[in-house]
Amino acid sequence: MSLEQVNNFYEILTANQALYEQYHAKCSSRGMFGIWDWNKTKIVDFAASFGYEFTEAELEQVWFEGDDSVAKEAVYTPKHAILPSKNSKRKKVKNILQLLAH
Repeated sequence: MSLEQVNNFYEILTANQALYEQYHAKCSSRGMFGIWDWNKTKIVDFAASFGYEFTEAELEQVWFEGDDSVAKEAVYTPKHAILPSKNSKRKKVKNILQLLAH
């Protein structure tokens, strides 16, 4: 279930540029040689603020052990890419944006 939570989080994240930019600003920093460092604790906390529950170990599992996934694309793609999503995903993004506006 939690691996599904990780994947669902990244589907919503990559479907909305404003949300992705917040994620990028809050959860990463530019390291040596211009490589982005991602803080797993901050990612788990950021996801939790939107109701997603998973651990750092589960996050790593999705990043490194699965087939190509939306999560990998979000981490390894330097620019935001809008991916196709279902209507239910769009509604969830809309709800998240409404929460951010308050």
